Amino acid sequence: MQSRTSDYSTTLTALIAPTITDSQPSLAVNVADWNIPSNIQLADPAFFNPQRVYLLIGETIFYDLLCVGQIKLIDGLPLLQKTRLGWIVSGGGQRVSSSSLSATQNSPDSEDRMNARLDRTLRMFWEVENCAEASLSTKEEVDCEVHFVSHFSRLPSGEYSVRLPLKHDSDHLGESYTQAYRRFLSLERKQDRNPALKERYSAFMKEYTDLEHMSKVHPDSRSLCKYFLPHHCVLKEDSTTTKLRVVFDVATSTGCSLNDVMMTGPVIQPALFNILIRFRTYPVALTGDICKMCRCVKVSPPENCLQCILWRDSIQSEVQVYTLDTVTYGTRAASFLAVRAMHQLAIDESNPYPLGSAALQQEFYVDDLISGGNSVAEVMEKMRQTSSLLSCGNFKLRKWCSSNQEVLDGNPEDDVEKFLRFHDGSDITKTLRLAWDPASDQLLFALSALDSNSRPSKRSVLSTIARFYDPLGLINPVIVRCKIFLQ
Repeated sequence: MQSRTSDYSTTLTALIAPTITDSQPSLAVNVADWNIPSNIQLADPAFFNPQRVYLLIGETIFYDLLCVGQIKLIDGLPLLQKTRLGWIVSGGGQRVSSSSLSATQNSPDSEDRMNARLDRTLRMFWEVENCAEASLSTKEEVDCEVHFVSHFSRLPSGEYSVRLPLKHDSDHLGESYTQAYRRFLSLERKQDRNPALKERYSAFMKEYTDLEHMSKVHPDSRSLCKYFLPHHCVLKEDSTTTKLRVVFDVATSTGCSLNDVMMTGPVIQPALFNILIRFRTYPVALTGDICKMCRCVKVSPPENCLQCILWRDSIQSEVQVYTLDTVTYGTRAASFLAVRAMHQLAIDESNPYPLGSAALQQEFYVDDLISGGNSVAEVMEKMRQTSSLLSCGNFKLRKWCSSNQEVLDGNPEDDVEKFLRFHDGSDITKTLRLAWDPASDQLLFALSALDSNSRPSKRSVLSTIARFYDPLGLINPVIVRCKIFLQ
């Protein structure tokens, strides 16, 4: 980029990196008793909340930004230093943990940071081997459940409408429009360089509108929009349905993000291990998938104004504002709201569909049905009840797959899972990220050949072990030897 004045010009070089460091501070800092003067303008009013670092200022420029002015808080707290950008928080003593506040201090060596991150990852390998003790619900989880029960409603269409469980008032949110607009323009430039990507992206957004999952905001009502979400796409070529998926970035803003003020909610589905163990006990296995599960649950006004995006089909058109009118995947409470609405449906419709109601509450992991039965007739009845029950709430089950072809006979071709090809020629599907061969009813594992020319290292060994996904521990005799070697 270039900076010009009337009598000279200079060229400035910028280095753009995906991330500069982890969020700073790494933990939220309680500043309630710091007594920061109310008449000063902080360069970062939300410095005490973990945030992404967007810009690194060099040492020579930094000292040019300093001004005369310094405020010393009580012993053990940081100093307030005046700069051309506003007052900044710097330093600190024993009252501030080094892991919870970083300001104007030298960054540790990059190799040390990488090794620390590697050590944390390594510890996780052995921590997941332990059986976790059942924990009581936290106050936030209880509050989130109470909020759902108090605010959910069922629409005439059978769909459920919910409100976002906020910990704080939306007035705590930081400014988000500027960054959303900048990111949108960057997205358009990327699409201009890739017409095929642009076509698929536009088709995805058109479907979003056609399904009434988002709606255009009238220009006179744009003042009601309180939070804007940047968006980008993720390509997943091995998906048998959606190759391109638009992802909304909920954690981006100047200051508090939407996720910062939202409750998470408890995990209310059975543990993955329990679901898979039950699945392996059935003589006849059955799997399915709920299509666009989160988007099957509506978000009631005015909370939909916290989910605004920018979009236009053509660069010649004016940028339009839309609200996302369903639960948005990526928000902190999305999984809880969608699953809780599904469980509420199982309760409300339990009388006509007892088998389906039990399946919804015991044999789903997020949007994946992992089930089966003792006979073809039992599985077909469970399949019918579960599908009919979910349709009462406008949820659609699809991608049916079974270890017995008779179960699938008569189903529309579009609703049956399309198979992937395993390296040995088997037709497989993915069940909770596990490769499953329905014909033989076997779970399969594969590992691509390693590069024999590369130099082995602690990091490369860890990377190799991490490729194994084995929640049931079926290949632990192999993996544990790798872990022992690494340890």
